[in-house]
Amino acid sequence: MGMPHHVWLVLLVSIVTVTPIVSSSCEVSPGDSMPRGVHLAFSGGNPGNEMVVSWFSCGLPSAADPNPVVEVFATEHASNGTLYSGKSHRSYKRWQHNVVVSGLTPGTRYFYTAHLGSSASKRFSFQTVASTPLSSPANPFTALVVGDMGVNNSEDTRARMAERVGLFNCTIHVGDISYADDNHVAPIEPSSGSSYEAVYDLFQTEMETVTAFAPYMVSPGNHDVSCSALGDFGCPKALRNFSAFRSRFSMPSTRSGAVDQSGRSVQNMWYSFNVAGIHFASISTESDFSHSPTSPHTIIGGGAGGGFGNQLAWLRKDLATARQDPNIKFVVVYGHRPWYSSVKSDWPLRAEEHVQAAFEPIFYEHRVDLYICGHKHFYERTFAASDGKQNNVNGTVQIINGAAGNNEGVERGHGPKGLVVAANYADEGFGSLQLINNGTVLRWQYHLATNGSAIDQVDLTTRAHL
Repeated sequence: MGMPHHVWLVLLVSIVTVTPIVSSSCEVSPGDSMPRGVHLAFSGGNPGNEMVVSWFSCGLPSAADPNPVVEVFATEHASNGTLYSGKSHRSYKRWQHNVVVSGLTPGTRYFYTAHLGSSASKRFSFQTVASTPLSSPANPFTALVVGDMGVNNSEDTRARMAERVGLFNCTIHVGDISYADDNHVAPIEPSSGSSYEAVYDLFQTEMETVTAFAPYMVSPGNHDVSCSALGDFGCPKALRNFSAFRSRFSMPSTRSGAVDQSGRSVQNMWYSFNVAGIHFASISTESDFSHSPTSPHTIIGGGAGGGFGNQLAWLRKDLATARQDPNIKFVVVYGHRPWYSSVKSDWPLRAEEHVQAAFEPIFYEHRVDLYICGHKHFYERTFAASDGKQNNVNGTVQIINGAAGNNEGVERGHGPKGLVVAANYADEGFGSLQLINNGTVLRWQYHLATNGSAIDQVDLTTRAHL
């Protein structure tokens, strides 16, 4: 999240070079074409028929055909599979690779390997979403949710998530991914590599135990703007304006109509998808609305960013379409920053107020059921609310879920009062969303990272369509 001024002063005098700890870093093997950081994503099409497989490599193979390939097997030990070819693009000193796997059967487990030339990943697996997931109480749709997670202090969260592989259908990360922008600040980033990219490499490699087995859907946070938490100074242009975030993932922006006036994709900054009767919309609370925390003219703070398109017009149209669809039972939006919190201090000043002014009226108009965010490094859940008051008819339940673990530690809030009905300020943790009662109830739980136990729960029922 944003830091108080005294913390910025500490950071300014603490900039040092840290010895890389990642033996497989691209800075050690810059030409290596081995697939690394394998992660899946929903394509924005039918989640039972398609899957996007992505990864990065340090270099390209010397072979004549450098195209990325995913081989998909029907069984775990099959020797021959179906080949799918994708596309690669250069992203600063890394290569990013994306392959769309299509023609799949809903509710089926597949095994796969990622290939680049003669280099191949180990064999992973994923299961497509069943065509009628709501009719299977024994195997309901489940999503895990994390926020503000980096390479430090997240070991327990990652371990609990990895233990659940095969029991959930996707992971949602609501911004601040890896904390690579703290790489140059030794006191609070002890496990950093020698660069921003090295920390990002480490994070994505460590997350393979989760992200290679189920879609990993991401939103941008304030730590995802530039290569330094202090701003753009010293960052090459290729690592500014959410460049790593936009390059390292493949979210369904284009498929969900999130394009600029020229028809170009906003590249992960906002998007939506439907799965199991839930409409998920991911927003950028960082850019592209009036008084957003960062703009193309930002100088002080985490760097200049934005200029991707008319986010709010897209969101209005997207949510209106979802609310008119009789197959959609719940509307869930996720982004990085909250506007209801027991801790009001933030950077930039009045950020919560501006985020609320941009998004809450749209949420109210389209009766968003649930908004999940992070930014504050603790857990808080509110009543369904709008305009600062409890509102069970059109209001939205807001959940701050920003304690998955990072170098800045867990924060202290002020306890349940007012709109805040449940909280935890002591422990790292993560959330889960699960459809129960044949898809008529959406259950949220907050789990401790130490043992996975659920310490808070709320059930949301379907609302009548407009």
